[in-house]
Amino acid sequence: MDFSDLNDSLGQFESALSGEKVTLESPAPKTILLALDGSNQDATALALAGELARRFKARVVVTRGCEGEAPEAVREQVEAAKGELAAQPYGVDSAVIFKSAPLPAQQILAAQQKLGADLVVIPAPYLRDVGLLGDESLSSPIDMLLAECTAPLLLVRHPLDAPKAALRRMLIPMTVNVPALGAAAGWAFKMVDPDGKVELYAVADEAAVEDARKLMGVDEELTADALLRAESKLAGGMTSAVQQKGTETGVTVVVDVAVGKALKLTLGRIHEAPCIVCTGTPLDRTTRAFNRVQNVTLGSKYPVLVVRR
Repeated sequence: MDFSDLNDSLGQFESALSGEKVTLESPAPKTILLALDGSNQDATALALAGELARRFKARVVVTRGCEGEAPEAVREQVEAAKGELAAQPYGVDSAVIFKSAPLPAQQILAAQQKLGADLVVIPAPYLRDVGLLGDESLSSPIDMLLAECTAPLLLVRHPLDAPKAALRRMLIPMTVNVPALGAAAGWAFKMVDPDGKVELYAVADEAAVEDARKLMGVDEELTADALLRAESKLAGGMTSAVQQKGTETGVTVVVDVAVGKALKLTLGRIHEAPCIVCTGTPLDRTTRAFNRVQNVTLGSKYPVLVVRR
């Protein structure tokens, strides 16, 4: 079989599933909800929320989810975080909120909805030091928020000695194109340092391609070169969108395409240097795309932005 024909068929097949048109949204965040938890990720979460608030000229509202009502000691810690934000040289506009609900995630979700918060910055796992769960679980509060919170979540994984350094590099991993990916890319350009860079890293996932090949009734194996050409075609809309945005903003854009085991390659790319990983997932948590985002987050030592559409 002619591989060029197969590439065309594969591109058409995947495009029919995921859509080729990409629209980069430009968010205008006004309120950031910072959900602390007393874990060793708190300092990184606070530093990122404060820096993003400065750049966005946004307000930070601090909360903490608890099992039941928040005790006085927790309320004092949250007030202290608010004071730390206000005392920074750029003086972040900050406040405190607590909502009543049985579970920590329900309290955070209620606070986000009450405020209409545009972004939630939160340690993941929640209420546990990351070393206790590692790459095994994001914790039940994070699982619930990923399933129910429609605002973007900036999930803080491992503590970082220099949190702001992560804002110099935004990495957008792409295996298939989902509508939320354009929104995630818009956030990437909003958060990145003016002299930083946005990277689009598209991977032709061997497993996904094999599924497509079987559904298409194709017997021939695809070579690596053929897969790269097919993935480049699939990523074309996203590539054009980020390159155009880079031209408009002056931000450096890097686009790379690879083929292989998507999760392994993506995690390797993430850990080349500090970054924010900007991901998009459908609202439906039963989809493969949703599961991919969970796996990337579990494997990442750097913060992961999850945008749902």
